[in-house]
Amino acid sequence: MRNRPMTMRSACKRMIDRPNEKRIALIEAEVGPDGPISYRVGLVDEAGEFQGDPLTLTAEDVQCVVFADIGFTIMGEATGMLLPCPSSGLAEDLLDQMFGDDRLKGRPLDEVITEALDLSINETSDQMVADLTLLHDRLQSSIARVEAELAHHRAMQSKQGKAHHEAEEAIGRCKDDMH
Repeated sequence: MRNRPMTMRSACKRMIDRPNEKRIALIEAEVGPDGPISYRVGLVDEAGEFQGDPLTLTAEDVQCVVFADIGFTIMGEATGMLLPCPSSGLAEDLLDQMFGDDRLKGRPLDEVITEALDLSINETSDQMVADLTLLHDRLQSSIARVEAELAHHRAMQSKQGKAHHEAEEAIGRCKDDMH
């Protein structure tokens, strides 16, 4: 007897509107500890029973089709968190749900750099010097930009603080004049 990992089922249902007919398209996933294993696809009636035999597809087959036209990129936050982000081919509400459900998880920039350096241990010394020089230059440029933004926002805070102090003084003078 083969040990199978414990699985769970999730489903996506969409109503199909046809004249005089209410049927639901069902995509049901069998999900193991490492992700989807297979999908069953078919039409179900209002009671949720498959109409005919559902089609069973491997997770690899479905993912091949689904991800074929989705582009991915990375976006960064001012905190240094890097987040994966589908750049095309994904409905906005699904993207929002994926971020809300923490299915698109971020990683801090320093962790990503540490992992990249750990993975490059088999590179030649010449290649490592070239790669590290490029990384160093990019980080220096980024640090300069962060320092400029930080200086700008600190100056804005200072101006706002000074303006707030001047406004309090003016209010105080008005109150004195009223008495």
